[in-house]
Amino acid sequence: MRIKNITYSLVHLKYAALFFLMVFALINPARAAIITFDDIPYIPVDPEWPQFSDVVVTDQYLSQGLLIQGAYLGRRYPVEDNLANPQFLSGWNFMRMTFVGDRLPNYVTMTVSSVFDYANIINFYGPDGHLFKMITSGSTGIEPNKPYRADQPISFTSTTGISEITFEGYYGSRWGTLVDNLKFKPSSRTTVPEPGLLLLFCLGIGVLVLSRCRRCD
Repeated sequence: MRIKNITYSLVHLKYAALFFLMVFALINPARAAIITFDDIPYIPVDPEWPQFSDVVVTDQYLSQGLLIQGAYLGRRYPVEDNLANPQFLSGWNFMRMTFVGDRLPNYVTMTVSSVFDYANIINFYGPDGHLFKMITSGSTGIEPNKPYRADQPISFTSTTGISEITFEGYYGSRWGTLVDNLKFKPSSRTTVPEPGLLLLFCLGIGVLVLSRCRRCD
């Protein structure tokens, strides 16, 4: 009888472990999205004379909750010297990133550069409007000799969520911001989807575990 009880206990532990693992998978926040722009095929219109506007970047990352406006795919030259990370996002004089879906990111990180060593103006917006304005390193009208830093790390956090980011090149030049290594993660404060079939299955497993335990008692 004791061996039988031990066997029942092990079975219950197995079901209980499965139940808690499934529940954890449901409530655990989504993983951060990491975008390096290296997965987009770079196919110029004319291979002999590639142009900066050959590959438009818009909805390629819609499945990850990101829409982009006013941007193109940039490529470092020579490519052989930058095999690990040869591509980046090249903005026009105005570029916008819009986060879509039920779960807005609560933090965003990226690296930012500029073509002519100019500063970039970055504005962050949330569901309730403007959150913060940031000016990167580089030349500005007020500080023309301000030191420029390529691949400057930029990060921003908002507990209410980030819905949009806009980028402008200083002096309103046609060359805007260069962005790479974009990373963002859905906020835990946003709306959680209604329970689906997996949650119902987990509840069923839980009921089964409880009924088995009562029988053993």
